[in-house]
Amino acid sequence: MATLATVGPDGAPQATVIWYVMEGDRVLVNSKLGRTKPANLDRDPRVALAIFDLATPYRSVQLRGMVSERREGAAAATDIHLLSRRYTGHEYGEPEARVSYLITVESWSTWGLDEGG
Repeated sequence: MATLATVGPDGAPQATVIWYVMEGDRVLVNSKLGRTKPANLDRDPRVALAIFDLATPYRSVQLRGMVSERREGAAAATDIHLLSRRYTGHEYGEPEARVSYLITVESWSTWGLDEGG
């Protein structure tokens, strides 16, 4: 799991725990339309993600980037099923109106990880 930070309309950060998966070299996230996260991402594509090891939370990766693609409809429904299978082992169920975002990573840093890989 990861924490995704977006920028609100007043410039304040808004953070949400999310499911994510790598799609090539971009990060795929998904949300229900009408929530704060899609509104923020549609207005301002800048994001930060914090991904940490649940067993050792002091091991983490921090990413900064920009939304580079937005998907709705059948593509977003396919994405939420993919994410659900990854995190729960089964299909999502009936996906309501969903939207997916692909995030291009512009910079990253780590904490508590072996720098050698």
